[in-house]
Amino acid sequence: MGTQLLDAGQFASMVRSGAANLGANRQIVNDLNVFPIPDGDTGDNMYMTMDSGAAELRGPGGSLGDTAAQAAKGMLLGARGNSGVILSRIFAGIAHGLSGVEKADLPTFSRAFSQGVEEAYRAVSVPVEGTILTVYKEAVAFASGRLNEGSSFESFFSDFLAELHSSLERTPELLAVLKEAGVVDSGGAGFIYIAEGMKNALTGGESSAPSPSAAQHSAQGPDISLFTEDSELSFGYCTEFLLRLQRSKVDLEAFDLNEILEWLNQAGDSVVCFRDGSIVKVHIHTKTPGEILNRMQRYGEFLTLKIENMTLQHQETQIQNRYTPPTRKPHKAYGIVTVASGAGIRDTFFRLGCDGVVEGGQSMNPSADDFLRAFGEINADTILVFPNNGNVILTAQ
Repeated sequence: MGTQLLDAGQFASMVRSGAANLGANRQIVNDLNVFPIPDGDTGDNMYMTMDSGAAELRGPGGSLGDTAAQAAKGMLLGARGNSGVILSRIFAGIAHGLSGVEKADLPTFSRAFSQGVEEAYRAVSVPVEGTILTVYKEAVAFASGRLNEGSSFESFFSDFLAELHSSLERTPELLAVLKEAGVVDSGGAGFIYIAEGMKNALTGGESSAPSPSAAQHSAQGPDISLFTEDSELSFGYCTEFLLRLQRSKVDLEAFDLNEILEWLNQAGDSVVCFRDGSIVKVHIHTKTPGEILNRMQRYGEFLTLKIENMTLQHQETQIQNRYTPPTRKPHKAYGIVTVASGAGIRDTFFRLGCDGVVEGGQSMNPSADDFLRAFGEINADTILVFPNNGNVILTAQ
């Protein structure tokens, strides 16, 4: 028959296993990250969000509802990045659906998952389909629609995972930037690893523990040499904070969150904003974070604050991936391959936008096979070759 009732201990194990499985695979998720900013941190952000929720569950247990609320609280405090904040709202909705529940049967759990959909969409100022929002929503609808008298939690998660995969494969048809890059949505992919980990815990399997942790990776700090005196701020700042509303500044009972939302949508993009009691969580991409912070202090004081240069993050991602390009390159009309000798010159060409660099030059001419391998990695209608040496021209041709 399978599992018919879910208790607090099982749910806690599922959250921890989901976090661990995502942590072990987060670099795969990072490599898919092209929306809303190609800064290669979606996997890390989602993992740190999940891990914060898992960390809240190390104390004494209680009811399923209490345990779900603890996990949601941890994710609220630890949420990072656009996908991480949305992920935290999914689990907040699940927690609301399980509130007051000692143990959940499958219909109750399914309804809680549906509340996760509602809460996530409510938190995003301008929901974009083809993202984690769509993938989670469609999977919940599919799995819930297949419930019958013979269903178990195991069969629910099998259906849930099957549709997560199917929905993820459809994301490029919904979001042009994904189709252009030849990838699926990174947030949706991250949620699949979470769901796989949760199912593993339910069926008695184990998920690999992440090593090293995303937090340790983050603590190393960015390579600030990649943003120089002559760099331009192309992508702005990822700005996130928890704001505690203050009675001395606002009427807590009458406070309308729409007042903040309307202004934030004019001041930046990728806005996620929601209220949990007297705490307001904000995620926004903006080139003027100071203006955001000054405005928000009209309503309260900051509990946590994070501002990251997304142009710098994007540069780091490009450098990290330059020798291991993704197997599915973005399609373009023209691609560029150069011939160069030495890591410094190769690095310069990559920074200037070359799609491939073939090692070679005077006295070390590359082979035709070297060119063919470089061409094979570029998804372009026409490839321009800069041979850098007269002896290389015939081989390149």
